[in-house]
Amino acid sequence: MRLHIFEGGGEGGGEGGGEGGGSGGGAVGGAYVGAPVPQGAPFLIFDPLGGQIRPSDLNYDVKFPWRGWEPDLFGVVALGEFGRLNWRCIDSFTRPPERPADIFHEIDVLAAMARNERPGLMNEILDQNARLRGYFSQVLMLSAWSSPDTLKIIEMAIRVGQMVAIYFKLKFNRARPQQICPALVPLINSPGHASFPSAHSLESHMIASALADVMPGAERALTALADRIGRNREVAGVHYPSDTLAGKEIASAAFHLLKECPIYQAVRETARREPGGVGEMHRPPECT
Repeated sequence: MRLHIFEGGGEGGGEGGGEGGGSGGGAVGGAYVGAPVPQGAPFLIFDPLGGQIRPSDLNYDVKFPWRGWEPDLFGVVALGEFGRLNWRCIDSFTRPPERPADIFHEIDVLAAMARNERPGLMNEILDQNARLRGYFSQVLMLSAWSSPDTLKIIEMAIRVGQMVAIYFKLKFNRARPQQICPALVPLINSPGHASFPSAHSLESHMIASALADVMPGAERALTALADRIGRNREVAGVHYPSDTLAGKEIASAAFHLLKECPIYQAVRETARREPGGVGEMHRPPECT
């Protein structure tokens, strides 16, 4: 299993169903602002530095630093803790419509979006199909250097959001808009899993809620970004408006459960102290 910190290689189908494109910080740019350090390159030094290793050279009490961990891995731990909670009992969300008239109305809305909004939003939609983290990190100017624990918060939110989204997708198994109306050709390939709820909406609102828990002053902007990402999936033609709404509602309930997880609570406390204070330059002696 290869986990990643920086995005750019693309996330397969875009939503919670697996990130097959892999990592790499490609042309789109790193999700956390800045290029990653290459991993796995050979280090062509064969002898111990300084010659013979002595017992006094060893740091026997050293531990791996908390900030040295890849943020992705905290998402894995959060999944284990979250999985023990009653998240599958979440019930406070709007169900998909069943009446033909209501379904037709949603298809009609999507057709109007495709005609009127898709050309202007195409580049943004395609970029968001490949990465979500980058949009949120750019809003808050996060980086692996300034905010390593805040990045762990993002990973916990998105990994839990993916699992929750797939569970409810399997439960409702709603057809994609293109299956209901073949004339409504989506901008991107319809992902290989059911439509309801929108995973982009659910994951984005999970991230927004978690980051707002760390930085309350940014809540309005974060929520607006999550709403925009969810709606863009409707413009793309791969989700109904009711998918987007349910994703937002389920995310609200799931986030309240995530806040009960010990790993989330521990990281949140350190994340709230980021990025830390500013330094102070001393006046050069030659300028006195």
